[in-house]
Amino acid sequence: MAEAFLQLLLDNLTSFIHGKLVLFFGFEKEFEKLSSMLSTIQAVLEDAQEKQLKDKTIEN
Repeated sequence: MAEAFLQLLLDNLTSFIHGKLVLFFGFEKEFEKLSSMLSTIQAVLEDAQEKQLKDKTIEN
């Protein structure tokens, strides 16, 4: 549930930032950097969620 919310949030944030940066400043390279950072954050969050679920399974 949290993963879906975070995915939607990251997708919307990425789209919004891309539109603003490219439209007003033309910072395509900066957008690519930021997009990469957001993808990394998403991967870390997904990994953390998987580990949390795995640890709960082990405890039970």
